[in-house]
Amino acid sequence: MTNLAKIEFAALDISGKNYLSWILDVEIHLDADGLGNTIKEGNAESAQNKAKTMILLRRHLHDGLKVEYLTVKDPLILWNNLKEMYDHQKTVILPKARYDWLHLRLQDFKSVSEYNSAMFRITSQLKLCGQKITYEDMLEKTYSTFHANNVVLQTQYREKGFKRYSELISFLLVAEQNNELLMKNHEYRPTGSAPFPEPERPTMPLPRRRKLQHHRFRPLLQVVSAVSAALLILFAILSFLSPSPDESEHFNLRRHHTSVNAVVQDPVTNGGYVFSIPSDGGKLDRDIWSSRNAKFFYGCSNASAKFAKAEAVTHPSRYLAIAASGGLNQQRTGITDAVVAARILNATLVVPILDQKSFWKDASNFTDIFDIDWFISFLSKDVKIIKKLPKRGGRTWTPYTMRVPRKCSERCYVNRVLPVLLKKNAVQLNKFDYRLANKLDTELQKLRCRVNYHALKFANPLLEMGKMLVQRMRMRSKHYIALHLRFEPDMLAFSGCDYGGGEKERNELGAIQKRWKTLHKNNPDKERRQGRCPLTPEEVGLMLRALGYGSDVHIYVASGEVYGGEETLRPLKALFPNFYSKDTIATKEELGPFSSFSSRMAALDFIVCDESDVFVTNNNGNMARILAGRRKYFGHKPTIRPNAKKLYRVFLGRNNMTWEEFASRIRTLQRGFMGEPKEVRPGRGEFHENPSTCICEDSEAREREKVKADSKHKKHRKLDDSSRKDVMVTDDQNGYEENDVPEWPDLEDEEVDQSGPQEKLLYNATGSDYDAFSSDEPELEVMLSD
Repeated sequence: MTNLAKIEFAALDISGKNYLSWILDVEIHLDADGLGNTIKEGNAESAQNKAKTMILLRRHLHDGLKVEYLTVKDPLILWNNLKEMYDHQKTVILPKARYDWLHLRLQDFKSVSEYNSAMFRITSQLKLCGQKITYEDMLEKTYSTFHANNVVLQTQYREKGFKRYSELISFLLVAEQNNELLMKNHEYRPTGSAPFPEPERPTMPLPRRRKLQHHRFRPLLQVVSAVSAALLILFAILSFLSPSPDESEHFNLRRHHTSVNAVVQDPVTNGGYVFSIPSDGGKLDRDIWSSRNAKFFYGCSNASAKFAKAEAVTHPSRYLAIAASGGLNQQRTGITDAVVAARILNATLVVPILDQKSFWKDASNFTDIFDIDWFISFLSKDVKIIKKLPKRGGRTWTPYTMRVPRKCSERCYVNRVLPVLLKKNAVQLNKFDYRLANKLDTELQKLRCRVNYHALKFANPLLEMGKMLVQRMRMRSKHYIALHLRFEPDMLAFSGCDYGGGEKERNELGAIQKRWKTLHKNNPDKERRQGRCPLTPEEVGLMLRALGYGSDVHIYVASGEVYGGEETLRPLKALFPNFYSKDTIATKEELGPFSSFSSRMAALDFIVCDESDVFVTNNNGNMARILAGRRKYFGHKPTIRPNAKKLYRVFLGRNNMTWEEFASRIRTLQRGFMGEPKEVRPGRGEFHENPSTCICEDSEAREREKVKADSKHKKHRKLDDSSRKDVMVTDDQNGYEENDVPEWPDLEDEEVDQSGPQEKLLYNATGSDYDAFSSDEPELEVMLSD
């Protein structure tokens, strides 16, 4: 009992399960006794104070830990040893706390007080692990988990504008108590029932009571008779006025065809078939949140031993500068290729200059977007990089400016740029986007990956804001889809496609098309058939529902101004009510430092899309391609690209099929467009989208899985070729039919500027969409870049 009396808080369990709360208790008690510095590095506390701290620590340790650290006399050493042993508890507790938070719902608790206790238990664990939970998060969690039958009540509470979680809970507790009182009163005396007879009340003779009861119910019988007669008359009138079944069918069919963006929510009869969209995703034979066989592949971009260090190959008198062009992601490709170009020329690279004058008109420089110090230090063994050109003769050194052809190969740089560099010593390559060949030496391709996937890290303000947006999406749902919609007026005008808006649409988009003199009109139907038109928001939503994503899935939309505004988005929001963007999950004040800069806002979308469980792109611009390649490199997270060329006919004929037929066709046609490993053969397509050189296969793990699967089938005596293919998909087909694998063009390296016609700009075609485009009109050239 004496030992128990000395314990001021729970002792540290040998399993470490209470470590986080234990260190908090220790720090509080040490600070209260003036001993807080004894467990800090470099302290100069007296031996007496250290001894007092050791007494406190040992008193609150499990007996097994006391024996293990019997010889330790310095509290700092003991503190650090315990930290090394148990600090991993954060990684154990945090996922569980996140899971509990994700599944915390007010509607699951019998009382408000139980919900409140669970809320504080979970948020305390999250805070101990360093996760920031605000009052806004707690309020939103409570509002959004009301029972579905209490939507009106939830809205009323929102309108009260509570600022603190405690205010809402206090209000709910009072409401709950009142409700319990009403329920008890109801059980004691149901609403509308007659009062109980008073005790000691004398009773009247039986015949008289019968007479009174007869008179009492006479008015009630008269009322019931009158209501029944009125209802019969009403039904007769409605039967006379209601249309015949044929007329009703014709009305529904006409209503469906008059609105391009109409969403089919209720069963609508079309040609004898019923098209009714189920609310859930249906039963599928695959995990919609992961890629098949992804565990057998991983990113690998380390340089080999034969790749010489930068200090051994860099010439001191060669400086290469580049001026990137386009939006954020087009500039990103330029920066990546600039590092490789500097390596080819054995030159020192000057930190790239970002485009501030073209269509995007963003004044951000390199340090506003990327972590410049990390960029320089990470690549120090590959290429020497400096922040600016040194002075020459005490004066600012202005480099010689020139341009190189698109898809310039290693030989092209040696033949065209190196002679100028040897003569001028400093060269700046202007308009540097896609100025490096798609096919390069393996070591240079791996350098490309090191730059793109490791060295180009966003600046801290962008990273912190992006992580906050991701966290807010995760707080709402365990999984989420990021959709790069790209349905802006400029994009639609450039596509030359018809979206069913009639004369108004043609006039509006036609006015935008007049900006570009070189843009010629195309046949809208032909463009659609060839897969060159972005899907409408409704079509994207229908595709996702057909692929198994239910109406409860949360969607983050990365998009600029959508043509048609809310009217265009309404069908998509009806299919996926949990619809978010950075503007809806962050305040104007939070987005204020970034909102005036298109590249910084694009960077925030990039981060949220990169962290999403599924990424869906509605075009094949630079952001879509870079994210597709990045997601392959970091674990093959699902990346869905609509097979627009083949989906066209399904959407065209969807009124003549059932939902089951529609969904089955969509799933079949999307095989090969879901971001699975080896969907595209190595070396095909744009390297930033298909970095096959930098993706390695764990053949040992694959073989172990194959052996495990074989033994399992032998055990059940059901081993056959079909089951074997189901467990271990072959490399060539990756679980798809050969005809379903997308045909990607083989991009040849050319030493001439590829100024091609508009026909090469395919929105959802299977080629590398924008590589070959060049124009004398800067706005036309860069507007599609991101």
